[in-house]
Amino acid sequence: MLSSSRKTIGVLYRRLFVIAIWGFSLLWMLRKEGGVMRLTALLHPSFWWLIVCGGVIMAMFAVVTLLQEKSVRDNTSTHHHPPSALGVFEIGLILLPLLYLPLALDSQLGTGAYRNRSLRASGIILPKTLDERLDLLSRKNIAASTNAPAEVFIYKMISSLEDYYGKRVSTTGMFYRNGATPADGFICFRFLITCCAADAAPFGILVKAENIDGLKINDWVQVQGLLGSIELDGKTHLAIIAEEVKKVKRPGSPFMY
Repeated sequence: MLSSSRKTIGVLYRRLFVIAIWGFSLLWMLRKEGGVMRLTALLHPSFWWLIVCGGVIMAMFAVVTLLQEKSVRDNTSTHHHPPSALGVFEIGLILLPLLYLPLALDSQLGTGAYRNRSLRASGIILPKTLDERLDLLSRKNIAASTNAPAEVFIYKMISSLEDYYGKRVSTTGMFYRNGATPADGFICFRFLITCCAADAAPFGILVKAENIDGLKINDWVQVQGLLGSIELDGKTHLAIIAEEVKKVKRPGSPFMY
């Protein structure tokens, strides 16, 4: 009976250790870095409450485990034995997913995911309905804007094309070139998420620019210029006629929302 109670206490202490590590990891994801929560590398920021709920559940498990440990300890000796090899293996198995967490937060969806999730061989992601809207806008005589460029996500330019066409814009995304891009251009792309990184959808826009030889695929760049259109392979494409392209650090939140 005494041996059984000691084993039970050992199991409870191992459970508390696991709960504490998981709870700390959840709190760590809520911590802000560069003005945004770390969880935004994996999850839409509006779902922060899911992490909080996970922390509350961990706290409840901890309370129940402490009460169980106290009940068993009051009825047996306080002498404990170190965990067995099997116990250590169980702890390691439960904590194994946490080893992936720092890697996941530091990694990013790049050109590989962009190509795989793109709908067109050129890698320029434009909804079919946009072709007609762009054709109409490109035929209009729209006066070029001289206002300061507005910071806008790529998908916002596309979904609200009539609001931004012919105006100076600024956007941040990743640099990509392939055989379909012109010699004086590249694709600036970024992923849009509605829930988490698993459902990330790529949006890219063609950028016509000079002096881009120093940029590499997967570099983060900020593009400022006029949102308009260019002819490529006999077809009109939405494009930013760049005034400035500069390499920047990866944003604290790499996704569009």
